[in-house]
Amino acid sequence: MRKFLIALAVTCAASAPSFAQEPAAPAPEAAAPALAPEAAAPALAPEHAGARDVLQALLIDSGIMGLAVDQAISQMLPDLRNSMSSSRLGQTISPEARQRMDAYINTMPTILREEIDAVLPEVVNTSAPRVTALFNAREMEDIAEFFRDERLRTLMARMIADPNAASTFTRDEERALRRFAGTRGGRAFGTKSDQLMGIVRDGLESISAPLQGRLAVRAITGICEALAEECPPGVRALVPAPT
Repeated sequence: MRKFLIALAVTCAASAPSFAQEPAAPAPEAAAPALAPEAAAPALAPEHAGARDVLQALLIDSGIMGLAVDQAISQMLPDLRNSMSSSRLGQTISPEARQRMDAYINTMPTILREEIDAVLPEVVNTSAPRVTALFNAREMEDIAEFFRDERLRTLMARMIADPNAASTFTRDEERALRRFAGTRGGRAFGTKSDQLMGIVRDGLESISAPLQGRLAVRAITGICEALAEECPPGVRALVPAPT
Protein backbone atom coordinates (compact mmCIF):
# COMPACT_ATOMS: atom_id res chain seq x y z
CA MET A 1 0.00 0.00 0.00
CA ARG A 2 2.81 2.43 0.84
CA LYS A 3 4.44 1.64 -2.49
CA PHE A 4 1.23 2.42 -4.39
CA LEU A 5 0.56 5.67 -2.52
CA ILE A 6 4.10 6.86 -3.16
CA ALA A 7 3.81 5.88 -6.84
CA LEU A 8 0.44 7.65 -7.09
CA ALA A 9 1.78 10.81 -5.48
CA VAL A 10 4.88 10.79 -7.70
CA THR A 11 2.87 10.10 -10.88
CA CYS A 12 0.38 12.90 -10.23
CA ALA A 13 3.11 15.28 -9.14
CA ALA A 14 5.11 14.43 -12.27
CA SER A 15 2.09 14.80 -14.57
CA ALA A 16 1.03 18.17 -13.19
CA PRO A 17 4.10 20.11 -14.41
CA SER A 18 3.65 18.69 -17.91
CA PHE A 19 0.08 20.00 -17.90
CA ALA A 20 1.29 23.32 -16.54
CA GLN A 21 4.25 23.85 -18.86
CA GLU A 22 5.14 27.50 -19.22
CA PRO A 23 3.53 28.83 -22.40
CA ALA A 24 6.03 30.67 -24.51
CA ALA A 25 5.36 34.36 -24.91
CA PRO A 26 3.43 34.62 -28.19
CA ALA A 27 5.41 35.93 -31.11
CA PRO A 28 3.76 37.54 -34.14
CA GLU A 29 5.17 34.95 -36.53
CA ALA A 30 4.01 31.99 -34.46
CA ALA A 31 1.40 29.62 -35.77
CA ALA A 32 -1.85 29.43 -33.89
CA PRO A 33 -2.07 26.28 -31.73
CA ALA A 34 -4.74 23.91 -32.93
CA LEU A 35 -7.66 23.68 -30.57
CA ALA A 36 -9.24 20.30 -30.97
CA PRO A 37 -13.00 20.26 -30.62
CA GLU A 38 -14.24 18.79 -27.39
CA ALA A 39 -15.27 15.20 -27.92
CA ALA A 40 -18.38 13.88 -26.29
CA ALA A 41 -17.65 11.77 -23.23
CA PRO A 42 -17.63 8.10 -24.21
CA ALA A 43 -20.74 6.20 -23.20
CA LEU A 44 -20.06 4.03 -20.17
CA ALA A 45 -21.59 0.57 -20.08
CA PRO A 46 -23.39 -0.27 -16.82
CA GLU A 47 -20.93 -3.03 -15.97
CA HIS A 48 -18.15 -0.42 -15.69
CA ALA A 49 -19.93 1.79 -13.15
CA GLY A 50 -18.01 0.31 -10.22
CA ALA A 51 -14.68 0.88 -11.96
CA ARG A 52 -15.68 4.42 -12.79
CA ASP A 53 -16.41 4.98 -9.09
CA VAL A 54 -12.93 3.69 -8.18
CA LEU A 55 -11.22 6.07 -10.61
CA GLN A 56 -13.48 8.96 -9.62
CA ALA A 57 -12.53 8.41 -5.99
CA LEU A 58 -8.83 7.94 -6.74
CA LEU A 59 -8.22 10.83 -9.14
CA ILE A 60 -10.93 13.36 -8.29
CA ASP A 61 -12.58 12.85 -4.91
CA SER A 62 -9.27 12.14 -3.16
CA GLY A 63 -8.11 15.60 -4.27
CA ILE A 64 -4.73 14.27 -5.37
CA MET A 65 -4.68 15.82 -8.84
CA GLY A 66 -5.76 19.19 -7.48
CA LEU A 67 -3.01 19.03 -4.86
CA ALA A 68 -0.41 18.10 -7.47
CA VAL A 69 -1.48 20.91 -9.80
CA ASP A 70 -1.44 23.50 -7.01
CA GLN A 71 2.05 22.40 -6.02
CA ALA A 72 3.35 22.52 -9.61
CA ILE A 73 1.86 25.87 -10.56
CA SER A 74 2.98 27.58 -7.35
CA GLN A 75 6.56 26.59 -8.19
CA MET A 76 6.28 27.68 -11.83
CA LEU A 77 4.54 31.05 -11.51
CA PRO A 78 7.68 33.08 -10.65
CA ASP A 79 9.55 31.69 -13.67
CA LEU A 80 6.51 32.25 -15.86
CA ARG A 81 6.29 35.91 -14.84
CA ASN A 82 10.01 36.39 -15.46
CA SER A 83 9.93 34.74 -18.89
CA MET A 84 6.94 36.81 -19.99
CA SER A 85 8.48 40.07 -18.72
CA SER A 86 11.82 39.40 -20.41
CA SER A 87 10.28 38.34 -23.73
CA ARG A 88 10.23 40.61 -26.76
CA LEU A 89 6.55 41.26 -26.15
CA GLY A 90 7.08 41.99 -22.46
CA GLN A 91 9.82 44.50 -23.26
CA THR A 92 7.66 46.55 -25.63
CA ILE A 93 4.40 47.00 -23.71
CA SER A 94 3.56 49.83 -21.33
CA PRO A 95 3.81 49.44 -17.54
CA GLU A 96 0.01 49.47 -17.36
CA ALA A 97 -0.27 46.63 -19.88
CA ARG A 98 2.40 44.69 -18.02
CA GLN A 99 0.39 45.00 -14.82
CA ARG A 100 -2.67 43.64 -16.59
CA MET A 101 -0.60 40.79 -18.03
CA ASP A 102 0.76 39.96 -14.56
CA ALA A 103 -2.78 39.98 -13.21
CA TYR A 104 -3.80 37.52 -15.91
CA ILE A 105 -0.85 35.25 -15.13
CA ASN A 106 -2.07 35.17 -11.52
CA THR A 107 -5.31 33.58 -12.76
CA MET A 108 -3.51 30.73 -14.53
CA PRO A 109 -3.72 28.28 -11.58
CA THR A 110 -7.50 28.60 -11.72
CA ILE A 111 -7.50 28.15 -15.49
CA LEU A 112 -5.32 25.06 -15.22
CA ARG A 113 -7.59 23.55 -12.56
CA GLU A 114 -10.66 24.25 -14.72
CA GLU A 115 -9.13 22.53 -17.73
CA ILE A 116 -7.94 19.51 -15.75
CA ASP A 117 -11.31 19.19 -14.01
CA ALA A 118 -12.90 19.19 -17.47
CA VAL A 119 -10.76 16.33 -18.84
CA LEU A 120 -10.37 14.05 -15.81
CA PRO A 121 -13.87 12.57 -16.28
CA GLU A 122 -12.72 11.47 -19.74
CA VAL A 123 -9.74 9.68 -18.15
CA VAL A 124 -12.12 8.04 -15.70
CA ASN A 125 -14.51 6.82 -18.39
CA THR A 126 -11.93 5.61 -20.89
CA SER A 127 -9.90 3.80 -18.19
CA ALA A 128 -12.88 2.17 -16.46
CA PRO A 129 -13.08 -0.98 -18.67
CA ARG A 130 -9.48 -1.86 -17.79
CA VAL A 131 -10.22 -1.48 -14.07
CA THR A 132 -13.36 -3.63 -14.41
CA ALA A 133 -11.09 -6.46 -15.55
CA LEU A 134 -9.02 -6.19 -12.36
CA PHE A 135 -11.58 -6.21 -9.54
CA ASN A 136 -15.04 -7.55 -8.71
CA ALA A 137 -17.90 -5.33 -7.54
CA ARG A 138 -17.29 -5.83 -3.80
CA GLU A 139 -13.59 -5.12 -4.16
CA MET A 140 -14.27 -1.93 -6.08
CA GLU A 141 -16.67 -0.71 -3.39
CA ASP A 142 -13.95 -1.17 -0.74
CA ILE A 143 -11.32 0.59 -2.86
CA ALA A 144 -13.53 3.57 -3.70
CA GLU A 145 -14.49 3.98 -0.04
CA PHE A 146 -10.84 3.96 0.99
CA PHE A 147 -9.79 6.63 -1.47
CA ARG A 148 -12.57 8.91 -0.24
CA ASP A 149 -11.35 8.68 3.35
CA GLU A 150 -10.48 12.17 4.63
CA ARG A 151 -7.44 10.75 6.39
CA LEU A 152 -6.05 9.70 3.03
CA ARG A 153 -6.56 13.19 1.63
CA THR A 154 -4.45 14.61 4.46
CA LEU A 155 -1.77 11.99 3.86
CA MET A 156 -1.65 12.60 0.10
CA ALA A 157 -1.31 16.35 0.68
CA ARG A 158 1.84 15.67 2.69
CA MET A 159 3.17 13.19 0.17
CA ILE A 160 2.68 15.55 -2.78
CA ALA A 161 4.73 18.13 -0.89
CA ASP A 162 7.28 15.52 0.22
CA PRO A 163 7.25 11.86 -0.92
CA ASN A 164 9.33 10.99 2.15
CA ALA A 165 6.22 11.67 4.24
CA ALA A 166 5.25 8.05 3.56
CA SER A 167 7.58 7.11 6.41
CA THR A 168 5.67 9.27 8.91
CA PHE A 169 2.07 8.05 8.86
CA THR A 170 -0.04 9.15 11.80
CA ARG A 171 -1.80 6.61 14.00
CA ASP A 172 -5.14 7.40 12.37
CA GLU A 173 -3.62 6.92 8.92
CA GLU A 174 -2.03 3.63 9.98
CA ARG A 175 -5.40 2.44 11.31
CA ALA A 176 -7.12 3.39 8.05
CA LEU A 177 -4.48 1.51 6.05
CA ARG A 178 -4.74 -1.58 8.24
CA ARG A 179 -8.52 -1.55 8.07
CA PHE A 180 -8.44 -1.33 4.28
CA ALA A 181 -5.82 -4.08 4.06
CA GLY A 182 -8.23 -6.38 5.89
CA THR A 183 -11.07 -5.91 3.40
CA ARG A 184 -11.62 -7.92 0.23
CA GLY A 185 -10.84 -4.83 -1.79
CA GLY A 186 -7.68 -4.18 0.20
CA ARG A 187 -6.41 -7.70 -0.37
CA ALA A 188 -7.13 -7.54 -4.09
CA PHE A 189 -5.61 -4.08 -4.24
CA GLY A 190 -2.44 -5.38 -2.63
CA THR A 191 -1.87 -7.86 -5.44
CA LYS A 192 -2.99 -5.67 -8.34
CA SER A 193 -1.88 -2.17 -7.42
CA ASP A 194 0.89 -2.18 -10.04
CA GLN A 195 -1.66 -2.82 -12.80
CA LEU A 196 -3.95 -0.09 -11.44
CA MET A 197 -1.02 2.33 -11.31
CA GLY A 198 -0.25 1.56 -14.94
CA ILE A 199 -3.85 2.32 -15.92
CA VAL A 200 -3.73 5.64 -14.07
CA ARG A 201 -0.42 6.57 -15.68
CA ASP A 202 -1.69 5.72 -19.17
CA GLY A 203 -4.83 7.77 -18.61
CA LEU A 204 -2.94 10.85 -17.48
CA GLU A 205 -0.48 10.58 -20.36
CA SER A 206 -3.36 10.38 -22.83
CA ILE A 207 -4.66 13.83 -21.87
CA SER A 208 -1.30 15.62 -21.63
CA ALA A 209 -0.88 16.77 -25.26
CA PRO A 210 -4.52 17.82 -25.86
CA LEU A 211 -4.59 19.63 -22.53
CA GLN A 212 -1.41 21.54 -23.32
CA GLY A 213 -2.92 22.64 -26.63
CA ARG A 214 -6.06 23.94 -24.93
CA LEU A 215 -4.02 25.74 -22.29
CA ALA A 216 -1.84 27.39 -24.94
CA VAL A 217 -4.91 28.74 -26.72
CA ARG A 218 -6.39 30.05 -23.48
CA ALA A 219 -3.07 31.66 -22.55
CA ILE A 220 -2.72 33.48 -25.88
CA THR A 221 -6.34 34.60 -25.75
CA GLY A 222 -6.10 35.78 -22.16
CA ILE A 223 -2.82 37.62 -22.64
CA CYS A 224 -4.13 39.41 -25.74
CA GLU A 225 -7.27 40.44 -23.86
CA ALA A 226 -5.12 41.72 -21.00
CA LEU A 227 -2.94 43.75 -23.38
CA ALA A 228 -6.07 45.21 -25.02
CA GLU A 229 -5.05 47.76 -27.67
CA GLU A 230 -1.37 46.93 -27.08
CA CYS A 231 -1.78 43.35 -28.27
CA PRO A 232 0.26 43.21 -31.51
CA PRO A 233 -1.73 42.38 -34.67
CA GLY A 234 0.37 39.27 -35.25
CA VAL A 235 -0.47 37.99 -31.77
CA ARG A 236 -4.13 38.94 -32.08
CA ALA A 237 -4.25 36.85 -35.25
CA LEU A 238 -3.45 33.79 -33.13
CA VAL A 239 -6.60 34.19 -31.05
CA PRO A 240 -9.24 31.75 -32.31
CA ALA A 241 -12.42 33.29 -33.64
CA PRO A 242 -15.47 32.89 -31.38
CA THR A 243 -17.54 29.85 -32.21
